[in-house]
Amino acid sequence: MFFKLFTPIALFTLCCSGEKPPEVEMGYTYVSGKVVHAQNSSKPVYAFLGVPYASPPVGDLRFSYPKRLPPMDREFDATNHPPLCPQDVNILEKAFSNYYFPRTDISEDCLYLNIYTPTLDKSAELAVMVWIHGGAFMNGGASAYDGSAYATYQNVIFVAMNYRLGALGFLCTEDANAPGNYGLLDQQIALRWIKSNIRHFGGDPSKVTIFGESAGGMSVGLHYLSRHSRGVFERGIAESGFANTPIAYTKNPKKWASVLARELGCPDESNEDLINCLLEKPANEIVHAKLDVPNKPVIVFGPVVDGYFLPDDPIKLTFSSLFHRKDVLIGINNHEGGYSMLKTRISPDLAAQFSVEMFEPALNQMISSFLPGDNQNIVKKITKEYLLDDKDDLNALVKLTEVIGDSFFLTPAVTFVKLLTAAGGKSFLYEFQHRPSFATSPEWVGADHGDEERFVIGFPLMVQNEESPIAYTTEEVQLARTIMTYWANFAKYGDPNGDQDGTSLAPHWQPYNVDEQYYMKLDVTSELSQNLKDDRVVFWTDILASLVSTPSTKDEL
Repeated sequence: MFFKLFTPIALFTLCCSGEKPPEVEMGYTYVSGKVVHAQNSSKPVYAFLGVPYASPPVGDLRFSYPKRLPPMDREFDATNHPPLCPQDVNILEKAFSNYYFPRTDISEDCLYLNIYTPTLDKSAELAVMVWIHGGAFMNGGASAYDGSAYATYQNVIFVAMNYRLGALGFLCTEDANAPGNYGLLDQQIALRWIKSNIRHFGGDPSKVTIFGESAGGMSVGLHYLSRHSRGVFERGIAESGFANTPIAYTKNPKKWASVLARELGCPDESNEDLINCLLEKPANEIVHAKLDVPNKPVIVFGPVVDGYFLPDDPIKLTFSSLFHRKDVLIGINNHEGGYSMLKTRISPDLAAQFSVEMFEPALNQMISSFLPGDNQNIVKKITKEYLLDDKDDLNALVKLTEVIGDSFFLTPAVTFVKLLTAAGGKSFLYEFQHRPSFATSPEWVGADHGDEERFVIGFPLMVQNEESPIAYTTEEVQLARTIMTYWANFAKYGDPNGDQDGTSLAPHWQPYNVDEQYYMKLDVTSELSQNLKDDRVVFWTDILASLVSTPSTKDEL
């Protein structure tokens, strides 16, 4: 594990001696930042760190929708990273090993952006790429994602946001006392702030692309489903996380609010008393509460159907094509359930002691986390599809990881692009296939959940931590450049291949269509292919479709 609390990984080099600190004028406010550089580059990047986008959600504003930011000070220092939103840092260390967080102190006053721009020209009208971090809606933070490589090599503005997490971001009593989805509404108000202010940093507010991985990808998809996110972004990139996965939202959230309340000694006879009590609890007590109850979902405190941000079950909304018809680039890794999900989110001990006999009980427990009731018929059907008569313990474990990947990631991704394409949108689908050279997972694991993220963000193009360097291969450096160019081209032009009048990448990435079903195999040698695991998609589409009844009418967003 290379997670570091205090030793810098030097994701960027600090301002060189003699360089004037950058300053941006925003109305009556002057925001001062600092100059940073990507590895082996003398091109300055202007970093504005810890820029507030909403009022601090503290005191009585806990469990409330975010409020607009009051006027900033006349002079604002944006040279320091913001604190993390409250979370269990011990879990962060496990889930984000190999990542460096410049600060690991937590504060409820955490609604800040980090902005990286290659220009101070307000008329530059650059495309804007807004990163929404993952972490199961319970961990993570903006400052682990340095945007200097994007600003340097892709000439775009990179923005990363903090948003509220866990119970403080999503606890819901299913009424006005705690309506839920505060973290998603944080993201939304951050996007509104960007829309209103990014011109000051050289950005074009009409070219805002949101992108994210895991819970960040789910967030992207949920903004496609929300009426209230209309107009705050132009395009979306969802990596290994989708709104129409069965784990994307919390069912029966009042139950989990009561479980948390009882754990912390709060009454739950009335929602008002429950929330009043939780308002008095320190944030640290809330994020460290142990909720050891049966059938606990993978994401306990996550998005909810609140009738405001999210009007209905996101699987139902997706199957009914109730989403914004915006271009999308979407994809998965070829072994999403490989090791990371088991180790950090599902069952840390499962891989070490797994046997064939445990396959069906483990499968039943997994399904019961999002589908209550008797699931034996579904379990038998899945077992027949994946395991057959295999008696090898390791093979059974591998097959379980395939179930996780195919149900939570593969099928939702392909389903979304199929439906969006059929509704008239433009989609690009990928499967990331490169197992990193520095991977510490067992050799049977391919490209695991989250493995693409370091290449997407451009970590191989940044200075490495001297104590725990990652020796990226030459091919991996080029892979990062290729993926970043595909992603940035999509943000600029709505096409990962680039402007039709410019130089295109090879291979050419064909948009998805229902007949040919094109997708890109992203690897050190990428290639275009067709029909991504079509048999598994058909199998799981039938199962996931049975989870909801589709509405009889279709309302346009």
